[in-house]
Amino acid sequence: MVVFWVLVCAQILNAQTIAIRTVDAGPYGQGSSITAPITVDETAVQLSPNNRFDLYLSDANGNFAGATLIGSYVGHFTGFVNGFIPGGTPAGTGYRLRVQSTSPAAISAVSNPFTVTLNTGVDAKASSSSTSSSSAEVFG
Repeated sequence: MVVFWVLVCAQILNAQTIAIRTVDAGPYGQGSSITAPITVDETAVQLSPNNRFDLYLSDANGNFAGATLIGSYVGHFTGFVNGFIPGGTPAGTGYRLRVQSTSPAAISAVSNPFTVTLNTGVDAKASSSSTSSSSAEVFG
């Protein structure tokens, strides 16, 4: 009986709780901001209020073996996670994103591929004051 409940709980945590919707195909330059629009399936698992969503960038071939953390958001709900393409990122057309939550631990499927160029990127942001004391990048 205990084995049954362990398997059920493991299946719930491994269920697809975070999904990345379509990421703009770019191109993005070095230093560009990038957004991963996400959907959280709250019927599969309840995220804790101190959950952190981490946004990871693959290599130019879409591999996550040496993935780079490019952004984070702390909270139990969000519709997106913002990040920045690091300076020095090689040009390529096969980059992908992945989102991981921390509480409970879950990993999304990878995003559609997008392009990174050697050009200087665009840091898209609002030019008004922040309305969130937890992050200078959160508005509204």
